[in-house]
Amino acid sequence: EEFVRGVWRNYPLAICSGALSEAIEAMLLGISLRDCFSIIVAAEDVTIGKPDPSGYLLTAKLLGEKAQKPLAPADCLIIEDAPSVVQSVKKVGFPVLAVATSYPPEKLAEADWVVKTLEPANVRKKLPQLQLGV
Repeated sequence: EEFVRGVWRNYPLAICSGALSEAIEAMLLGISLRDCFSIIVAAEDVTIGKPDPSGYLLTAKLLGEKAQKPLAPADCLIIEDAPSVVQSVKKVGFPVLAVATSYPPEKLAEADWVVKTLEPANVRKKLPQLQLGV
């Protein structure tokens, strides 16, 4: 929560997930973070699911439309825990912060940055340019 709220104060946030939107909405409401995500792209929004990058490309397009300026993949930061997704989104130009919660760091080596948790102090060490907090 601290990381999400810290990033949310400085950047528009979106979710791209292989889950159904109903499940995503329920999870976000359950952890009181629904207000932080202006765009949600779920399994039913794409014809090809993860690890294909099409959901991420759609998410960037929708965020750009909301901000009224086009966003290229390089303008975004993907936070991901699956090696196959890290690999596919890197191929289309997204920078990636991998979180080693489901896989060990060495399996996520293709990411630009790898952290063990999203605790702000851990992220700041790897990505000092990311604005966290007020």
